[in-house]
Amino acid sequence: MSAKTIQLTRGFVDSNGDAHKNVTLRVPKMRDEAAAELAATRAGFGSQSSYFSCAMIAQCISQWDGIASVTVDHILDLYRTDVLMLQNALAALEAEDIEVQASKNSPSGEP
Repeated sequence: MSAKTIQLTRGFVDSNGDAHKNVTLRVPKMRDEAAAELAATRAGFGSQSSYFSCAMIAQCISQWDGIASVTVDHILDLYRTDVLMLQNALAALEAEDIEVQASKNSPSGEP
């Protein structure tokens, strides 16, 4: 699985009061981590910061209903429960991808 769509509990509420809850995440790549680390450093934070985590999530969102271009500010404006949902979904997506890749590399084709 290379993408996963989840529905946030509260979602991002825009200036019109509209809640954007449906988010599609893709498997994180090293480029995403490097970009998130650079963003966190530029903002005066390190790679162990909450800012880094939010920047990493923003990098891996491929689609968010009603939001054309996702930024770290969108993630920072979410409630903590929604951020945790996104972090858990990314971790699950990455674990599933590792499992799929391992089974493809298995001599018998089975995990």
